[in-house]
Amino acid sequence: MKRNSILVFATLAAACGGAARAPESPGVEPPTNRIHVPAEVVANLGITFRQAESGRLEIRMEVPGRLEVPEERRWMLRAPARGRMRIAKERWSEVRAGERIGELISDELRAVQDALFAARNALLDAERESEQFGEALGPRRALAETLTRAVDEARARVRESETVAAQARGLRAAARRRLADVERLRDEGAISGREYLAAQKDSLEAEAAALDAERRVQEGPIALRELEQRAAVARADVGTSDKVRETLHNRLEASRLAYRHKLRELAALTGLSDAELSKEGAWASLESITLISPADGVLVELHTADGEWVEATAVLAEVVDTSVLVFRGEVPEGDLARLQPGAPVRVVSPVGAFRDVDTTLRGPLPVADATTRTVRVQARVPNGERRLPRGVSAIARVLVDRGEHEEVLVPADCLVQDQLEFILFRRDPSNAEYVIRTPVAVGRRTRERVEVLSGVGAGDELVADGIHQLKQTGIGRPSAKGHFHADGTWHEGNG
Repeated sequence: MKRNSILVFATLAAACGGAARAPESPGVEPPTNRIHVPAEVVANLGITFRQAESGRLEIRMEVPGRLEVPEERRWMLRAPARGRMRIAKERWSEVRAGERIGELISDELRAVQDALFAARNALLDAERESEQFGEALGPRRALAETLTRAVDEARARVRESETVAAQARGLRAAARRRLADVERLRDEGAISGREYLAAQKDSLEAEAAALDAERRVQEGPIALRELEQRAAVARADVGTSDKVRETLHNRLEASRLAYRHKLRELAALTGLSDAELSKEGAWASLESITLISPADGVLVELHTADGEWVEATAVLAEVVDTSVLVFRGEVPEGDLARLQPGAPVRVVSPVGAFRDVDTTLRGPLPVADATTRTVRVQARVPNGERRLPRGVSAIARVLVDRGEHEEVLVPADCLVQDQLEFILFRRDPSNAEYVIRTPVAVGRRTRERVEVLSGVGAGDELVADGIHQLKQTGIGRPSAKGHFHADGTWHEGNG
């Protein structure tokens, strides 16, 4: 065992360049970089510990600004007409979408209702005329078709009557010839008087039939022309029905359009929807104009008092919805190249008024100030619980760069400079009542974090509050004659 101890000591000596370990004087404690910090010391000095992490260092640019309500979440309620106000809510009241804020009593409401009544009556008249015309159109078409068929039948009868008349004339001529023959035979005494009377009768009947057929031939064209005229009038009436129907349809559509316009005018005046006003008796029963909240929010301003007379377009109240705010700030135009739209942003309060909010950058916006040579940027800040008030100051820490490689990152308040070296105090993992004064090599740094290239590892606990008090004690500071090893042992010499 003794031989092994000698070998270990020899190895440590070789690592220090072969320099001999400083002899220890009797009763003198060897130098150490370990500082005893029991619980009472931690409490008295207010010592706190923070942990080193591994990651890529983020470089952020700080942009001062403020939190504001977006324009699309601010509503200015104006009087839609002249009248007298009745206020139902107080300033700073929380309101819900559609909630009643007050009402306006105005004669303009009655005027619009009267116009709507007139438009409704005109629409009903147009609908009645259109329905009546539609009911009469069928019989008119049937009459025109009937008369057209009657004309065709009359023409056929005219042609048939001419044929019948020609036949009747032939029969009459035959009867006349027979009568002449009978008369000659009678004179010769060849026939009896009865046969003569029968021939005479047949001749008279043929004459009558021929006269009747000729009368029909003469009357047929007259009746045909009358039917043709009536059929032409009926067809013309049906032909113009399409134009009349189109005229009535246009009149009906114009009446409907006028009614809808008046309904929308009332909707614009009252803030109610067309569907709400169209319910049975809804628009006719309105007695006042109800002012409602357009969204969930807070009634931040009331510009009128209960019972006050207001003019049209006068500002009555302001409602804001703070469930979403926007950070707005300005950056010098020289920093434009460092900003990228959509870059990660951490919005913080310079006075601790609210917790940090992570969001993304919107901008640079296409708005610049020609005098200050600054460009505007903004970022959306969720505020679901509506705890953040509008107008408070804020700082946006915009990510503009990130370390190329992962390094050990320590909080900036855990690092302090002692003469020419940077040091931190690392808690001894084997004994939590001791911290080790540790010189480190640092890389890039920000206000919040520092890259440590050697000396500590991820997961090490480091002193934050109380670091300056430990530094001022001077305990653990090496002399110019030696140095400490990583295990805390002292070795004289620079090797």
